[in-house]
Amino acid sequence: MKQLSDKFVYWFTIIGSITSIIFVIIVIMMDLYLKEFTFSIANIIELHKINKILWIIDATPFILISFSYFVGKELGVYAQKLSNAKNRTEKKSKKIFDFIEQIRQGDIEAEYNAEDGDILGETLINLRNELLQKEKEDSIRKKEDDQRHWATEGLAKFGVILRENNDNLEELSYNIISELVKYIDAKHAGFFI
Repeated sequence: MKQLSDKFVYWFTIIGSITSIIFVIIVIMMDLYLKEFTFSIANIIELHKINKILWIIDATPFILISFSYFVGKELGVYAQKLSNAKNRTEKKSKKIFDFIEQIRQGDIEAEYNAEDGDILGETLINLRNELLQKEKEDSIRKKEDDQRHWATEGLAKFGVILRENNDNLEELSYNIISELVKYIDAKHAGFFI
């Protein structure tokens, strides 16, 4: 925080110093010209004896330098606050972008901690939570669909076996137990009559 503030103080003080010194020189040169004096230290002292306002004008560099110093200091503090706010906003934007990118790449369980008043962050968290909920519901629905499909396919397969071998009990038993072992992926099976 100190660096930016110091730069403003430095430059405003330099500009104030140069401006005020140029102002005093111009006023004294104009007064010398109007009184038709030549430029010399003696004539400048004589001007100060004649025109007492020149003493006040001689003090203007100190006033202007002080004013420039305080203006530079205040502007430096303000600029530093703006810089800090910009940095916080950039960090927050990067954090949000990274969160969105993780979700876009399929990591729906990505974490994001919203700060107080972070409406965008809270909205993104709500969106992520809804996506998680929909993914869970889709997973449950897919599992139920797979179970229904498995049961329906099994009923159809065993219906065909029952229709084809209904006249021979031994062959019917063998085909049912054989297909049942394959269908449920069992290691052993037995069929007692």
